[in-house]
Amino acid sequence: MKEVGLKKAGKLRFGYKKHTITDEQGMILGLVTTKASVNEISNLEEVLESTDLPAGTRVSGDKGYQSEKMQPY
Repeated sequence: MKEVGLKKAGKLRFGYKKHTITDEQGMILGLVTTKASVNEISNLEEVLESTDLPAGTRVSGDKGYQSEKMQPY
């Protein structure tokens, strides 16, 4: 994966984001790594598909994952 910069507070930063799904005890069920410049909401479906969650399982996330499109989750 090629590093890509993310501009925050006027400074260019390099890195990656890990998008994870855990159970209530913190065990990782799904993981997707992206460039730091990628918005969280664009990866929610990919992260969910990386798990074997039964249909209809309720999930919670921080505000980076909130959108009208994702309300069914």
